[in-house]
Parts: sequence; C-alpha cells; structure tokens
Amino acid sequence: MSVARLFQCRLTLWLLVSTLVNGCGLNTSSQKTAHITSSNTAHSTSDHSQSSSAQAIVDNEFLSAGAATYIANNDTYGKDAYSHAIAAISHDAGLEAIFKQGDHTFRNQRKNTGPLINDTNCQGCHIADGRASLPANNQIVSRGLLFKLSLGQNSAGQDIPEPTYGFQLQTLGINADGVFVPAGAVDEPHTGEAFVSIEYVLENGSYPDGQAYQLRKPVYHFKDFSFGEIDPQTLTSPRLAPPMFGVGLLESIAASDIIGQEDTHDSNNDGISGKAKWVYDNTQNTMVLGRFGWKASAGSVLQQSAGAFANDMGVSNRFNLEEPCSPLQITCLEAAARESKTQNTPDINDILLAAVEFYSRTLAVPARRGYNRDTQQWNEVIQQGKRLFTEAACSQCHTPQYTTGIAHESAMGTLINLTQLSLLNQPIEALSQQVIYPYTDLLLHDMGGQCEPLSLENAAGGQCLNSSDQCHWVQRCEGLADGRPEGAATGREWRTSALWGIGLAQTVNPSATFLHDGRARTLEEAVLWHAGEAMSSLNTFKNYSQQEREALLAFLYSL
Repeated sequence: MSVARLFQCRLTLWLLVSTLVNGCGLNTSSQKTAHITSSNTAHSTSDHSQSSSAQAIVDNEFLSAGAATYIANNDTYGKDAYSHAIAAISHDAGLEAIFKQGDHTFRNQRKNTGPLINDTNCQGCHIADGRASLPANNQIVSRGLLFKLSLGQNSAGQDIPEPTYGFQLQTLGINADGVFVPAGAVDEPHTGEAFVSIEYVLENGSYPDGQAYQLRKPVYHFKDFSFGEIDPQTLTSPRLAPPMFGVGLLESIAASDIIGQEDTHDSNNDGISGKAKWVYDNTQNTMVLGRFGWKASAGSVLQQSAGAFANDMGVSNRFNLEEPCSPLQITCLEAAARESKTQNTPDINDILLAAVEFYSRTLAVPARRGYNRDTQQWNEVIQQGKRLFTEAACSQCHTPQYTTGIAHESAMGTLINLTQLSLLNQPIEALSQQVIYPYTDLLLHDMGGQCEPLSLENAAGGQCLNSSDQCHWVQRCEGLADGRPEGAATGREWRTSALWGIGLAQTVNPSATFLHDGRARTLEEAVLWHAGEAMSSLNTFKNYSQQEREALLAFLYSL
C-alpha cells in the first residue's frame, strides 16, 4: 500500500513516517515548546527565486502560526483540531467570553433566518470549523457546496446578476411552518430556488513510471427551478465552504507583502503571473486588497462573515440589510415580510456579528506534525518532501512564510464586555508580529481549463428544445475553470489556497474533500488537477519517482 493510500485511509502520520524511516523521527510525548528566535524573519515575498534558504527546513515551522499555534496534548489531533482559540485569547477571561459568544452564534441558527438559505448556521457548512462535505448522494440537497451565478460582466467590468436568482443559488426555502424545504417539494408555496445534483465522470491516467491514478470530473445538473426558468446564458460557479482557522492571521499580513509578489505580465518568464485583486469592502467603504473567498472577493473577515450571514443564511445585518429575494420572487418577499425584523432592522445585531468576527479571526492554526521537539529534527521523508515541493516550484504560489503586521481592530470597533462596541484603535496583539507559515501568496492564478455554455438535456443526455419535468440544465467544464468572471478574476483564475492545516482536513471531517468544488478525494488528486500556470510544477511532480511523489505528499499531509 502506498504512502498516499495510507494517508487516505487516515492512518496517523506518526505510524506512516515511522514505517517509512524504520522507527526514526517522531516523539509524541515531549511537551517542550520550540523557541522562535529573532532571526526567523519572513523571507522577501517579492522574490520567487529558489534560494537555498527557501529550500531549508526551518525548525520553527513546527509552530505554523507562531504564538497563535494550537499544540495538541501528546501531539495527537482529533476532530476539534481547528476549533481552539489562540492561547492568548483563552488565557484572558474577557476575550475568551467574546470568543465563546462568537462560537455559540457561529454554531446555532438565528431567529429570522431565511427566507432563502444554503444552511441554517455557519457550522453547518464549515464543519467543525473545517471544510464542507459534498452531498452524500443526489437525493440530498446541497448545502456546503453552493453555486454563484451571473450573466457575465457589463462594459464597466461589473458582474451582472441572473434576473430571477441573483448572484447565488439558495437551495432551501422556509415554509409557513418555519421548516426549510428544498426545491421540488410538493404542495409547498415557498421552497429553495433549485435542486443541484452531481455526476462524476471518471478519468484514468498514469504517471510516466506506469503507476495509475484516477480523477473524477464533476458535471452539474440543475432542476426544479421554483421561480421560473434560469437564463440560458447564466454562468455558474461551484464553491465549497473552506476552513475557518487562521483567517485573522492572513488578514494581518501587510498588503505590501502580498502585492510585492505580483507578476501580472510574467516579467521574469517563469510561467507564473500572480495577480492581486482589489475589491470594494462595504464594511470600510473603501477599496481594499481581496484576500478571502475562492476568487479573493472579500477584503476582510468582517466583510466575508457579514456577506455569508446574508447570502448563505438569509440573516440580514448592518452591512447587508436586504433579504436575498429578487423582485420576481413573490413568495420569498411574502416570507420576508412575515419576519419579526423587517426593512432596516437587521436580523443579527452588531454585538453578535462582532463576536463572530472575533471568533473567526482568533481560531488557532494546528501545529505541524513530523517534528521531534526533543531532538529538534524533522522526519527525513517530510524533509525530502519539502525539498521536492520547492524544486517543483510549488512554493512560487504557495508562499511558505510571512511575518504578520499589526492586526487592527474590527471596522466595527472593539467589543467590550459583550455589551458595546467602541473604536479604540486597539489592535489584536495575539495576531500581530507573528512568524507564520500559511503556504499561500493570496494572489489570483490562471489554473487553465474552459467551460461549455449551459445546455438543456434529458436524462439520457439528449438535447431538449424546451424545459419539462424530464429536462434539466447541465454545466460541463474541462479542468479547474468555472468560466465565470468575478470582478477582476477571470473564469480560469483562483486565489491560491492556504495549505496550513490541510493534512488534518479528513481527521476533522472524514468526508472532507479538496479544491474549490470538492472534486479531489485526496491531496494527490488535488495536485493532479493543477494546470495553467501550475503546469510546469505538475509535470515535475508527475516525473518524480513514486517514492519522491509519496514524500512530497507526506510533506503536504504534515502541514
């Protein structure tokens, strides 16, 4: 059985690497804390050169987020690995109270949730603060996998909403009894907007050394549109809910350190041309650097959180006062009018919204695995995998290291005693000036691929002339493209995902999968889907020996 397969079966990394190196490597009993020295400053993020220092294993990388790292007892991580507060927060009674209030709000349904939603609470999609799960079968409504919609862009580069369904497909709607029902439910006046099922086309391939692999390509089927037919020119984009931990640290990286990595026109001819995306942040009323979302469409944790409350859960807030009903959705508007809070009264107050923002910003990042804190040595296989990762130029986009700047207080102000918000210009010290290892440049990259227009088909795949119970809309794409531009991001571009903590994804949520749409069942599959700007790195990975590929994957699972 290969190393990658052992990981897929969720054997612990300790057992895996112990087998590979005949028992050398990990000591899980030591509680000695690695020491961060002043020499551990971030490398120049504007230089993509593969210097020897970039290839070296930094001992202190065990602490993925500096003092904001969570270290499990006996270095054994379970399903709560992503759900711990930064130590400095949990050691302060006042801050811990805010964290716990945010956690409670994150996990539970709010009053006046709806009328249209993807899930009733944040935790329903961000399972245990990690990735969402795909529907187990095509009879289950999609929740954690949502779909963005648009009709392309106007001459000013602004996204155009689908006339009836807007910018997002909500799969559940509230009925008169307060129960959320999917589209297609019989005798229900108000349901979700549509039902989506996924068909996987299996693609077989092999490495140059003959080892076989198999990928699965998703094909999406849309049916039971509850407010009339969708525009045939609609562009769709699947988005799987990502993990929550570490976002406060990513927000605290200086914008100059991210922008410094841009190479929009590939001036150094390395085939990689990362692009920063500027977005309007409605919580600050200004243009900021996009950092969050699969296409870097939000500039702050607050903007991302407030937008998710409104669009994913139908919970209005001070930054998004309108319910997710278009003027053509009469039953949705009627359901919204029945809520106890309507018009300019938000469903969630500022105190609770600020608590959720604080909770999200201060979730700790789990420590790396594979480091012996007694000997201060990394496991040899993981060391080799790190070197191969760098040699394949993966670190050109997945930038390993930064030092955070000042973690400014929320745009809403500092939350005091869970009763008031005040602008105090008081930074979050626990997030500031930390040496972190997120493995992302937070830039947009062209990952290749292309999409076909929506097609109306019957169950056998034949074309339909008009809609009926036997016909549904189908979206097919090649590669990772979604074909849907979003602001300055094209239909082939995605923001580089942070890799820290990724090796624990299926420990936290055994049904977790990878990439923006969850198509990859393992990290090996996720690597093999890379193309576009990553094509050279992909070819290097494919041409490694089986032992080298497994070492690189062991490194990824150690993150």
